[in-house]
Amino acid sequence: GYMGGLDLARDWVELGEGLVQGLVMINCIGAKVQGLDSHAFFRGASRGIAGSAISGAVRRQVNMFQSIIRENQSKIKIIAVGGISSGKDVSDYLELDVEGVQIATAAMLDPLWAVKVKVKLKEANNTD
Repeated sequence: GYMGGLDLARDWVELGEGLVQGLVMINCIGAKVQGLDSHAFFRGASRGIAGSAISGAVRRQVNMFQSIIRENQSKIKIIAVGGISSGKDVSDYLELDVEGVQIATAAMLDPLWAVKVKVKLKEANNTD
């Protein structure tokens, strides 16, 4: 889930040390959905928002947790999930030193997503 607060994130890392091997963040964020005219969808109830709409929030949270993990010299690993829709997104997360990257929405929208990314990466490596 999404944790906006630094204190809560610190608690998770400190309490998880020795108990968990990793944390996965973030599959979706609960939010109320409304149209451009401010009309509430789903009778005003929160729904899980995923995909590119949460990319910025995922990056902020991963950065926050990675910073805390380094400060505490924790062994907890991070797997990034959410808002990943390109090979560049994958590379960007791997540069943040995450243990792995999980793709969900992009693969549901395009079942050949991974194949296309692999071809693009191979082409890019062949031009070097």
